[in-house]
Amino acid sequence: MVLSHKKTGSLWVLVLMCIPFMSLAEQPRTEKFGKTNIGTLGVTLAPSRLVLSREQAVQLALQANPNVRLSAQQIAAAKARRLQAGGLDSPTLFWEWEEVKRFSPSQFGNQVIGIEQSLKWFGVRKARKRAADIGISVFQANQLRVQQRTIARIHKAFDQVLLAQENVTLVKNILRRVEEAVVITRARFRSGNAQYIDVLRTRISLQRLQNLLREATLAESRNLRHFNLLLGRPENTSVELRGKLDFRPETFIPKAVLDRIDNEGPSIVLLQRRIDQARQNYRVQRKNRAPEVTLSLGRQRLFDNNNIDYAWAGQVSLKFPFPGSDRQRGLEQEAQVMVETARNRTRALLAQIRSRLRQRIDEANTLSTQLLSFREKTLLDADDQLKAARQAYSVRRIDALNLVDVYRTYLETRKNYYTLLVRYRSASIDIKTNGEDLWEIEL
Repeated sequence: MVLSHKKTGSLWVLVLMCIPFMSLAEQPRTEKFGKTNIGTLGVTLAPSRLVLSREQAVQLALQANPNVRLSAQQIAAAKARRLQAGGLDSPTLFWEWEEVKRFSPSQFGNQVIGIEQSLKWFGVRKARKRAADIGISVFQANQLRVQQRTIARIHKAFDQVLLAQENVTLVKNILRRVEEAVVITRARFRSGNAQYIDVLRTRISLQRLQNLLREATLAESRNLRHFNLLLGRPENTSVELRGKLDFRPETFIPKAVLDRIDNEGPSIVLLQRRIDQARQNYRVQRKNRAPEVTLSLGRQRLFDNNNIDYAWAGQVSLKFPFPGSDRQRGLEQEAQVMVETARNRTRALLAQIRSRLRQRIDEANTLSTQLLSFREKTLLDADDQLKAARQAYSVRRIDALNLVDVYRTYLETRKNYYTLLVRYRSASIDIKTNGEDLWEIEL
């Protein structure tokens, strides 16, 4: 078959139009999970970049942090147990028969069809509901504790990321200056105005700073991963933090802080609720001495000499522990021991709480004094020394050894200042969040 020029041109146009659809058909299918597309090769695209201030990070963590969500689920479970404590046991439907001669219901003798219900003695259900209510308050206090603990950890992680970023910026700045010094020293050596040892000193300093930059970058990525986990986000989420490490000197008075925590601290409330819960569980065990009443009501068919008659039938039964039985005494003694255990744990933990808070208060006040000295004296001297050393080296008043020593001193001074600042902010955050991140409480 011979195609004309016009037909051949139309065929090529049709082929060109089909190529995009053919390329689309060859692409692997992807399934969307939220904002992340996962292809058939298992490649996960990076989530969108997050830009967060300190307050936004706290709010996001309170919504998505796994521990905060777990505390809310524990409250829901405690409320479900409250429903169980106030409910009745499931009723029992029964069918009884007698004088079976043939296995046919019409040939059975006397029969009773009815319902049976077990009831707790007066006050037992009320005591159990009261114990369940205290259990709800325990987990509510724990939720407040988890929230304050999460807030403290978010602030600390935020500061650690900022600290790592400041260290990266600081090392890059000094690294750039040392690179300039290496170039100048080589030029002077080639012109005969410097010794080869000066070249070696600047090169060794440069290599050392390059390693410090790698370590600082690694620390930044590690802190960002930890920060993302606290936010409840994937660890590879790209985050940009808007904030700075500022120093706001404060003086903390131990008595005022401890009095506030005694009145408002979630841990104190939680420990007291645990004692109340143990006491109420003991009362429940005491109430279990009372009998359990079972009521039965049924319709009875009486069969006598082919005469059938119908009537109502009922039964009342009591189930109670044998007076002085080992089982009941054991349950009550165990509950009483748990009360003493809760009290002893509370005493021990309260002493630990007060001790650690006093330590944090001392740390915050001491670090505040050191930071004031740094800001008013040491940092200014380090800046002046850096400027003077660069100027002196440019006119050959100092050698490369002195220049490198000045750079090293400036770098260590700045890093020490930022480290002390983060330590101070961490202690301040612990005090403001009632120290909830300083100890563990098992539920």
